[in-house]
Amino acid sequence: MEPKEDAMDKIHEAEVQAQKQIEDAEKRAKQIRDSADAEAKRILAKAKEDAQKESMQLKANLEKRRDEIVNKINADRDKKIARLEASAKKRHNQAVVEAVKMILGEE
Repeated sequence: MEPKEDAMDKIHEAEVQAQKQIEDAEKRAKQIRDSADAEAKRILAKAKEDAQKESMQLKANLEKRRDEIVNKINADRDKKIARLEASAKKRHNQAVVEAVKMILGEE
């Protein structure tokens, strides 16, 4: 072989080798991108799941707290009603006694 042809063959082999390295690098880059995309999707799905769980927990806590407040308000209302009923009954009894005394002429 002539030195020119030998040099051309070496250049061609170098180009083929370089092209293979480029293709290998592109394949590896694609694998890395695909892996990163999959990891990003996994992280986003986990974050969404965690956010939903936290949201549900917060909602449950708020509903529990609301129920506690409503129960306390109802208990306070019931106590006030009981006091008013007791007071009204006492006044009613006093009024009946006074009316009976007036009818009997004791006062």
